[in-house]
Amino acid sequence: MLRSSFDGNDPLRLAFPLIAALLAAPAVASGQPALLHSEPGQGMAMSDPPAGIRLRFNQPMRLDRLQVFDSSGAEQAVRRTRDTTPRVEPRRGLPRLRPGEYRAEWAASSPTGERLDGTLVFRVVEPRPE
Repeated sequence: MLRSSFDGNDPLRLAFPLIAALLAAPAVASGQPALLHSEPGQGMAMSDPPAGIRLRFNQPMRLDRLQVFDSSGAEQAVRRTRDTTPRVEPRRGLPRLRPGEYRAEWAASSPTGERLDGTLVFRVVEPRPE
């Protein structure tokens, strides 16, 4: 009888799915903080101005700074909160933004002191007439 070297008791066969999963896992699985998603999205153009900025991280983060600037460099008001609890998805409210390009600069930190920052650019466009 022929016997495969990959029978049910072969340790390599048992370990292969785990090894494959680890190799295929994204870098965010390394424990380093990472931004997974933002609303509005990077480069997004929208006719309805966003009511706020939402950042989704791979682990709880405290949003330490969020500043929004229009294309002339004027800072837009961002609703502050006293809540400093680290969250996976911190949010901050915005005033009604006029059509134009905006730049949101943010910085966040994890409970273990790791820092992450970035810039998000988006546009508010005039609504199309119906």
